[in-house]
Amino acid sequence: MRILLGCLLISLLNINVYAQPAADARIYVRSEGEIYAGQMFNLYIEAKTETYFLSTPSFPHIALEEAIAIQPEQLGTSFSERIGGTLFAGVRQRFLVSSHKPGLLEIPAYTIEFSAASTDSSRAPVPISVVTAPVTISISMPPGLESIQRVAITPDLSIEQQFDKPLEDLRVGDAFTRSIILQANGAMGFMLPAIEFEELEGLTIYSSQPRFEDSSARGRTLGRRIDSATYLLQRDGIFELPSVSVDWFDLENNVLKTLELESVEFEVAVNPSLDSVLISSVVQDENSRLLVAVINFLNWSISHWIEIVSIVMVISVATYSYQKYAQRFYQHLVGSIHKLVLSESWVFAVLVFASLFRSSATTKHKLLIWMLRNDNVTFNKSKAYQEIRISYQKSSPGPIGKLNLARDLLMYRYSRSIGESYDSATNLNP
Repeated sequence: MRILLGCLLISLLNINVYAQPAADARIYVRSEGEIYAGQMFNLYIEAKTETYFLSTPSFPHIALEEAIAIQPEQLGTSFSERIGGTLFAGVRQRFLVSSHKPGLLEIPAYTIEFSAASTDSSRAPVPISVVTAPVTISISMPPGLESIQRVAITPDLSIEQQFDKPLEDLRVGDAFTRSIILQANGAMGFMLPAIEFEELEGLTIYSSQPRFEDSSARGRTLGRRIDSATYLLQRDGIFELPSVSVDWFDLENNVLKTLELESVEFEVAVNPSLDSVLISSVVQDENSRLLVAVINFLNWSISHWIEIVSIVMVISVATYSYQKYAQRFYQHLVGSIHKLVLSESWVFAVLVFASLFRSSATTKHKLLIWMLRNDNVTFNKSKAYQEIRISYQKSSPGPIGKLNLARDLLMYRYSRSIGESYDSATNLNP
């Protein structure tokens, strides 16, 4: 019987080993030639099984200290591969990676888990866990560059500019927006250098936050960066928007290049509807920005007059309510506190506190104040005076004596029957 059970167990183990499908995973880089700092390259992670997938592989989130890694597509790409006569089904996930500086970029090992069909006829789901081997990538500095800051590293870069209106028939007080667009293949928009707009006398410039428009399809990445600025024309005359140049490293030819936009000239005429003399004198003054701010505030006030009126009404109602009710409540509260402090109950509470925590002289003083009150009819005044003349047997009574005195006071104050038995003033002496 034992031999039969052993054979059965061995058979089950053999079935489980046979039912486990072969699986593998790897990380690799697909790039032609050297990889430069600032260049975006493709990093792939693959998971394979000899049967087929029953769940999506859990591809990792790649976080590197000296590089950025982006997963442009949410879903991986399916593929098939024949290895040693066996056809494997696989899923490949692409990542876009760019290193900040030259050197060795270490890609650690990652664990990928998924469910695959067993190799037996049942095709039951089998949990699979595979580990990739770590990968080391050599990163070089682009030749001729000492720093990659403000330089686009890409196989192709283009630049253009757009205006929201024709630069014709412009008058003082008008405004237009200039947008400069950088577009690169094999790079993301945030990797492209920023455009700086120079200040011009007679024009006020308001720069906007850059916009990024990226797309990725079939392994090809296209990035766009759009920098915009609005020019407010403050005086008449002929103006020239300066040229714009952008340096970039051509990955196809391994050479540093420069793209340049030519300067743009335009003319601003006098606006008859505005007092050009006043405007010219104001814009030449250092307070011209204050004038623009005041004008913007007035425009904002006109467009938000409902909110402003509502806020003023709320403040007015709150002020009126405070003046009418808050002061009256405050006076009532002060009067109540004053009445409480002068009450017999408060004086008695002070006496009990003094008997517990204060000196003997203070206790006798508080006792005299309480006994001489007009609303305190419990004590006879002559007995009260007589009580004050009685001295303590000890100059500093101990805790037990203080507790006894506090007890006697409370019993005398809140129990008439007990108070009659304590009619002798001597019993109230600590």
